[in-house]
Amino acid sequence: MTHWKQLTNGEYFGSHDLFESDNQYREIIVTLVTVEKKAVPGADGKKSDCIVATTKETKPIILNKTNCKTITRLLGTPAIEKWAGQQVKIGVDKVKAFGDVTDALRVRNEKVSQKPAQDYTATIEAIRNAPDLATLQTLWKGLDSEGQTACLAVKDERKSQLNTK
Repeated sequence: MTHWKQLTNGEYFGSHDLFESDNQYREIIVTLVTVEKKAVPGADGKKSDCIVATTKETKPIILNKTNCKTITRLLGTPAIEKWAGQQVKIGVDKVKAFGDVTDALRVRNEKVSQKPAQDYTATIEAIRNAPDLATLQTLWKGLDSEGQTACLAVKDERKSQLNTK
């Protein structure tokens, strides 16, 4: 199933990227690479400073204070430099925001075993070069859940490219 927000050219990873079907969202484990302050354009085009995490598995993720506090608790440190290489699980929760109830990314308050990540470089390259949707689907279905997590952003990008051809 495709969430309508997946059709937009979003620069940042959002709850819609975890959408499976009819209010069902999967959870994934991401490996933090960097965390930094960045000026991010809002819907109105005005930029505001946000905390942005880059991960091995997804597009950049905007971290709110709730998610930063959860990561601090899980990893035992507020020092963002020590977050690099650490894995956290993210999912989607319903939250009240701006007078409405909406879906939001949430870092799960559960430790992830910090095992070395498998190298999916060859698979990512194959997905990037998939000549058609059928090949892309075959590559995707051949991955286990860890592989799908690692290749999600690349798969979504290639699917979008192939759908516009």
